[in-house]
Amino acid sequence: MNDADEMVKIVINFGVTPYGPADVHKDNASRLSLIYIVGILFPILVHALFVFIVIEANTGNGSWVGLGAFLLGMFAIPATAITNFIYIRRNKSRPVAGVILRCFALALVIPVLMLFLLAIG
Repeated sequence: MNDADEMVKIVINFGVTPYGPADVHKDNASRLSLIYIVGILFPILVHALFVFIVIEANTGNGSWVGLGAFLLGMFAIPATAITNFIYIRRNKSRPVAGVILRCFALALVIPVLMLFLLAIG
C-alpha cells in the first residue's frame, strides 16, 4: 500500500485531509467564488451602467462624448475584468472586504475619466 492510498483512506474514514478538515476546503472554494463574483461581475455591471448613462445623456445633442464613452468602455470593461481577476488571484489570503473595495476602486478609474470627458464635452 502506498502513501496515496493511505491518504484516501484517511480522508474517507475521518473527513480530514493533510491540510486540515475537508469541510474547510469547501468553504474556502465558496469564499473564492463569491470574491470572484462580487469583485469582477459587480464592478463590470457598474461600469457598463455608467457607460450606458453617458451615452444616453449625449444622444442627439451633437456631442461626440457618447461615442468616446462607447469606445473607451469597449476596451476598458474587459481590461477592468482581467485586471480584477489577476488582482483577486494574487491576493487570495487578504481580507475579503479589502480585496473587493480595491476591485471597485480599480473599476472606477475609467468612469471618472468619462466624467472628465463629459465635463469638457
